[in-house]
Amino acid sequence: MARASSRVKAIVKKAENHVKAKDFAAAGLIVRDGLAEFPGNSKLLHLAGRTAYHMGDYSEAVMLLQSALAVSPEANAFFDLGLVHRARGNLADAISCFRAAVQRDPRLHRAHVNLGFVLRRQGDLISALEAYYTAFKLDTKSIVSLHGVSGILGQVTTEHYEPLVDEMLVCVFEAAGADFQVLAPAAAHQLINKYGVKSDGSSILNLDPKDPLLRHYLTKCINIDPALEQILTRCRRDLLFTPPQNLDENASGMAVLIALQSFNNEYVFYSDTDENAAVSAKHNQIESALASGEFSKGFGAEILVLSMFRPLSAVAGAQDQVNVLAANDAKNFREVVQVTLQNHMEEQALKSTIDTFSEIDDQTSRDVRAQYEEHPYPRWINIPHVMRTNLPALLKNKFPHFSQVGCINDPATILIAGCGTGRHVAIVAMQWPRADILAIDISTASIAYSMRKIKELGIKNVRFLHGDILEAGKLGGPFDMVQSIGVLHHMKEPLEGWRILSRLIRSNGVFRGGLYSERGRQFVFEARRAIAKEGIGSRHADITGFRRCILRGEVLSDIPKIIEFADFFSTSNCRDLMFHVHEDSYTPLKLKAEIEDAGLFFLGFNELEERGVNAEYRKRFPRDPSMTDLSNWEELEKNQKYPPEGYDFWCWKP
Repeated sequence: MARASSRVKAIVKKAENHVKAKDFAAAGLIVRDGLAEFPGNSKLLHLAGRTAYHMGDYSEAVMLLQSALAVSPEANAFFDLGLVHRARGNLADAISCFRAAVQRDPRLHRAHVNLGFVLRRQGDLISALEAYYTAFKLDTKSIVSLHGVSGILGQVTTEHYEPLVDEMLVCVFEAAGADFQVLAPAAAHQLINKYGVKSDGSSILNLDPKDPLLRHYLTKCINIDPALEQILTRCRRDLLFTPPQNLDENASGMAVLIALQSFNNEYVFYSDTDENAAVSAKHNQIESALASGEFSKGFGAEILVLSMFRPLSAVAGAQDQVNVLAANDAKNFREVVQVTLQNHMEEQALKSTIDTFSEIDDQTSRDVRAQYEEHPYPRWINIPHVMRTNLPALLKNKFPHFSQVGCINDPATILIAGCGTGRHVAIVAMQWPRADILAIDISTASIAYSMRKIKELGIKNVRFLHGDILEAGKLGGPFDMVQSIGVLHHMKEPLEGWRILSRLIRSNGVFRGGLYSERGRQFVFEARRAIAKEGIGSRHADITGFRRCILRGEVLSDIPKIIEFADFFSTSNCRDLMFHVHEDSYTPLKLKAEIEDAGLFFLGFNELEERGVNAEYRKRFPRDPSMTDLSNWEELEKNQKYPPEGYDFWCWKP
């Protein structure tokens, strides 16, 4: 018996080595010979089933795995049978198998993850969340389970405050690699229920700065809820007019959180005339104290209060007195100094290191540059962990019709045309860490922000240049991939930008673009018409004042739409949304004409499968399985109640 067991182990080990090397045919032969010698052995039957699964013989895999389970109902065999059912589209059977696996081995992480995936596919989001969260608690470093939890958790709303949802949110907020802003809607919802926040800014309970969920939300997210904006604005006002000696530990803690949130949203909260006067007086007092070196007993409290309304970088003399400011004994105030002053100092230093490849001569380009020098866009706090990507596999998965995918290689050179503040650059750099990435932008302030964040993330494969896309021909090339997201529609002649960038792509290279939709942004156009009618400018006070009118229902008939848009809740985003100096928009037919003019081949839209839009297209146009006819997309969009706000798409250069 011992000799037979040893022999089976040797056969299994030899076959598994071939499985690890992805030589499934060789593994199958070894296991088949083993079963001839030891018929009915559960380990060999299990391994034979796994091998058949990897070779695509699902019927054989089911038979072998069921035979293995009949002999020995082990968790791993149930898990592998669940994978086979999932691959065959038998989701109910897959769920049963994954549940059986975790019942036998509650610590089998991959079974919980796959259970979450299949439950989500079936639309059972609550059960999927529970499965993902269990997997996440088993391995908090698992990116798959983290993304699974956060992807669902961010959508969760409950009738009342739910402590378990609060716990989940805090747990994910504290994980490395989470996308914090994705969690914002759920966190805001729980906080409103938790404190009984009403739309007018009143609440049943006072906000507690020691509350982990509140702390994470205000420091790691940009608030996206009007009711929370009202209560935070009211709280800020109360703290402003509280005598410095009365700012206790709780009040100071709340002031720190509001200061960090205010920096995140670029001080978008509205302030009344008396508040502005009080803030200006404090500002002047603090500048005088920094200049003289004479600091009163209440100096620390005055600094803390001012930081809720303005960044410390706006205070003359602050850069020379960083240590004095950081000596404030309010808990976590050093973070305020770092975020609102020292980061700014670093960006100013980085500006002097930026090389320029062209002058900015075009007037529209100059106007756009001026906007983004004043308000770099978008301000971002973190990005989720991004897995390395294989471009051919990515394109094949997204666009199975693309017969030329074999011509595509992983990119060695990438151009990001219009990098803004660098969030997209960071994601691309993580996807292709070995690529040489060149990022260009028209705004030095945006590039400096990008450089600081890229350095913060430890990314080494990106270099930056300042200049205009209209002069991008000077960059040389060709590039294996060019990406330009949310940029071309801000040019005077977007088609000219298309042509220039297309010439920089090598043959068999790819282009990813992002452009605004004409039909999907009607609510934005309505806001802009109201702005033009009232003659409202684009200064900070103009933006905050107009937002206040919207929140009070004094302008716009389509108020719910505009305030549901996340960009409404920060200054640079709001300016980009409603006050942009120049913006074009697209329809599928216009997109079609410009792609063809640029000599590119449309591969398809990005991320519409997950939203169910592709299914709608297939039903409407069954004769176009590739879904690449933009004339059809034009017809589909005309009949959509909620057209997309923009187009994210891929093209190929033959």
